[in-house]
Amino acid sequence: MALHCLNPECGEPVREGDRFCEVCGQELLPSVQVVDGEMDGRRPEDDDDPTRGVRRGRDHVEMWFPGVAGVSDRGLHRRRNEDAIAVVRLDDYDAAVLVVCDGVSTSHQAHVASQVAADTTLASLVASVESGEPDLEVAMRDAVVRAQAAVSNIPYKAGTKDPPSSTLVAAVIRADCATIGWVGDSRAYLVCPSGTWQLSRDDTWVADQIEQGLLSAEEAAGDPNGHVLTRWLGEDWRDSQGGPSVLSFQVEEAGHVVLCSDGLWNYLPTEAEMGGAVSELEDSTPLGLAAELTEFARRSGGHDNITVAVAAVATAPRRGGGGRERC
Repeated sequence: MALHCLNPECGEPVREGDRFCEVCGQELLPSVQVVDGEMDGRRPEDDDDPTRGVRRGRDHVEMWFPGVAGVSDRGLHRRRNEDAIAVVRLDDYDAAVLVVCDGVSTSHQAHVASQVAADTTLASLVASVESGEPDLEVAMRDAVVRAQAAVSNIPYKAGTKDPPSSTLVAAVIRADCATIGWVGDSRAYLVCPSGTWQLSRDDTWVADQIEQGLLSAEEAAGDPNGHVLTRWLGEDWRDSQGGPSVLSFQVEEAGHVVLCSDGLWNYLPTEAEMGGAVSELEDSTPLGLAAELTEFARRSGGHDNITVAVAAVATAPRRGGGGRERC
């Protein structure tokens, strides 16, 4: 697999063992593998045409493989896109991997932190699937630990900002088994004809207050601390944060797994609103859903970066014994 400079504005090929990018001078972290694919940034005429997306100019990025796709957009008010996305379809393993990361705006090099986290998580999960790891929860925890280490190693100048930091939400789907992992307030949803479920729980001060019964949902909606994180990836990750949150489930109904940054869910904060928005979209392909949800957020104000990854999920055929394997 190809290796690329970690500077999102560069992305030039680098060699194993290089300490600096010869093109832009970026100090390089331990190698992060990048899934091969086209990088011309054009929307395909055929949604089955795979691409890894654009690594330069992150204002608008689209990635697509059969059954899985993602879109990341700067929005209308931010100076740059500090979100990052990574998706891939592994046909030989009947698997898909999706990652969405949101760089913490108060930290140094937030755009680098999110890209490093996304690429590291993707590479780790792909390696686990290809090696035949039977426990996807183990694979997810290992991937997030690797992402945490990679983000913590990003060079930065100490000053008024926090160390490079990012949120992360990821999904690995193998046949009809799905595993979700997250740190921070980027979200995961399962959207099906029968309903919509938020799979992740926000790692925020407000979510903690609601859980403890100290704030109502209505009070929390207007609280200025609504997006204060209690967990994140970065050098200042505290031991008290614990590891990533992870859950697994078996798909019982065809639908979509949707991962997104708060640039989308700020406008669709409830399960009902998210499900309603998805059901009203005309294009039900993963790329169509991701693109239309991104455009919805832009039309709603586009106050933050917007990132959406979507994977189609379906039940697997029943095996000879009469039932499906448990996840």
